[in-house]
Amino acid sequence: MSQSAAQRLSRDTQIELRIVESGIRRDQGFPEAAVVALQIPELTDSRTRPGSARLFYAYADALVDAGRPDEARYWFAKAASADVTGETDAAERADEYDAVIFEDLEAVGEDGHEVARDDVG
Repeated sequence: MSQSAAQRLSRDTQIELRIVESGIRRDQGFPEAAVVALQIPELTDSRTRPGSARLFYAYADALVDAGRPDEARYWFAKAASADVTGETDAAERADEYDAVIFEDLEAVGEDGHEVARDDVG
């Protein structure tokens, strides 16, 4: 598709093509290029549109692949907020980053030595 032909498409279609391009870049092993493909004005212009949830979600997914989990969590939350119809699992993905993991700590006695589980009472 020529650049002039792409410019004649609706903006919603152009955004969908960017999402597809980002997926292709990820599949090719270029996660940072996938992130850049989605850095368009609609990503940060503070307006929520019908396709915003998909754009934000795709951006978050690309950030995950690029090894940027803190930024990804933010964009999954933003996608969840924009996803009023439940089109994505953005809320669940954002929650994964908020999960607190507790390691099983062994009990320590008064003398500072480890106490067997059966002895803890």
